[in-house]
Amino acid sequence: MLDEADRAALRALIDRYEAIWNAQDYAALRSLWAADEEEPWWGPEEEADILVGWPAVERYWRACEALIARFGVRTADRRIKAIAPDVALMIWRLVWTAELRAAGPIPPPPIGGEVKASAVLKRTAEGWVFAHYMEAAQGPLPFVRRAYQARAEPDLLRSPR
Repeated sequence: MLDEADRAALRALIDRYEAIWNAQDYAALRSLWAADEEEPWWGPEEEADILVGWPAVERYWRACEALIARFGVRTADRRIKAIAPDVALMIWRLVWTAELRAAGPIPPPPIGGEVKASAVLKRTAEGWVFAHYMEAAQGPLPFVRRAYQARAEPDLLRSPR
């Protein structure tokens, strides 16, 4: 159902998503959605609830702008699946790093993470746009496992198996 032009346009949409976040151009995030979208759904990993509607989503973006001094993202492992003639599902990994605004004279160290992201994307007269966006943080077990794996020093394993 998706030809190569569709797949290229969908990849370009996620490239634009990435570029907007890397530029911290919060006002431009709305351009990822159809101009006539009445009720966007946005599920950031750090929020307890899914944000429903423009007031909630834009309040979240304004809070990000106020809280984050510098921000960067990278996407990887993108996969696209058609679910209807003009609707696609896309999943990817999102790696992010943020430097929060300092509350005092000493800026806090950067923080970062990796989430699983998914979006329902629809074809409109404007091109492909978001209809739904969701992030899922790592659960405690994979998070702790990766922390332990990062600390491992394989050269200490001198004994034979």
